Amino acid sequence: MDVAPTFSDAISSIISAAYSEARPPAVTVRVLRVPADNTRPHCLELETTHEGVECGLDSFLNHVPDFRRFWGSDGWQKRDIRRFRLSNRSVAANGVYYCFWSHCQSLPRNAFQARLRAKRGVDQEPRGDIFMVKMAEPEFGECGWAKYEHILEEMMKVPMFFEVLGNIGR
Repeated sequence: MDVAPTFSDAISSIISAAYSEARPPAVTVRVLRVPADNTRPHCLELETTHEGVECGLDSFLNHVPDFRRFWGSDGWQKRDIRRFRLSNRSVAANGVYYCFWSHCQSLPRNAFQARLRAKRGVDQEPRGDIFMVKMAEPEFGECGWAKYEHILEEMMKVPMFFEVLGNIGR
């Protein structure tokens, strides 16, 4: 027996279709990577993704750089984020940044960040590689999707960078 769809079913279907079509396009962005194994932090380019973002603390961005190849799917599901603003630095370094890390226990502790936190006697909670992303100005485009800017290598020379890394996960 066929049941006719209700008005509510029809509206849900329309909203679902509109939402599935209204996805941010993948963009390539240069991010700063702080490897868990204590090797030298460096910049690399990653594409953004909207997949799995709707369930994360970063869902308000609508798409984020795809860190899954570094963290795996469990690490991706347990990602965390912190926003900070740098000002009164070089013009190129000023702006809004987000740090991303994971709490997945199967990932190794980030040795670089743990070393910074150990000096303060704080638990070394963040796991795996840590990433820093710079936001464009303004942070969001007309569709409400995050706008990213390439991060510069000079970020590793900014003292605030080390302070931020030492404080994430609190």
